[in-house]
Amino acid sequence: MRDGDRDDLELHRGLSAGDRGSFDALYRRYSSSAYGLAYRITGQQVLAQDVVHDAFMALWRAPEAFDPARGAFRTFFLSLVHHRAVDTVRREERIRSRQQRASN
Repeated sequence: MRDGDRDDLELHRGLSAGDRGSFDALYRRYSSSAYGLAYRITGQQVLAQDVVHDAFMALWRAPEAFDPARGAFRTFFLSLVHHRAVDTVRREERIRSRQQRASN
């Protein structure tokens, strides 16, 4: 196990106990990577920011969603960001499609 993975596990334990400092540390560690991933998928700054915000809020509300037996925290969290970004793109496409149909 990498040192970063061990640090993540410790921070996750703190987060699970409701420690805001652990959440803040995870945010500092992963916000940039999460934003970069979300931006590559959505292609829009505001949407990428929303995706990252939503992913971190989901983590805060349900830290138990991460299971260390299934893999590294980094993999879990960036996968969460990826899925939320794809869902956002699909939602935006549906909205655009409806708007185009309504204007015709």
